[in-house]
Amino acid sequence: MLFKFFAIPYTDKQWATNYKTFNEATIYGRIQNVGIKNHGTSFKLKTSPIEFVFYPRREKKLNDSKIFDQLAENGDSIVKPAFSEILVLFKKDKAYMYSFQKK
Repeated sequence: MLFKFFAIPYTDKQWATNYKTFNEATIYGRIQNVGIKNHGTSFKLKTSPIEFVFYPRREKKLNDSKIFDQLAENGDSIVKPAFSEILVLFKKDKAYMYSFQKK
């Protein structure tokens, strides 16, 4: 019971902070690393010290249901203008578009 009392507000606050940072950023560059953090997908770019965390949706119409953190690799490119609802992952000669959950 104490876990629910303390963990849920912390998780909600962290999710909101992650979303704000991700949403407001103009993201353009090559991926340095991809992982999982705070129940979301994390990545860092080679040109930025910021680790972005976002919560991508798995949508068939945008990217054939390919999961971002299983598809993205070091060296792939990402583009997302500030406040955009879509992040684009460029992998070789193909673009994958991801929408994401908002908080």
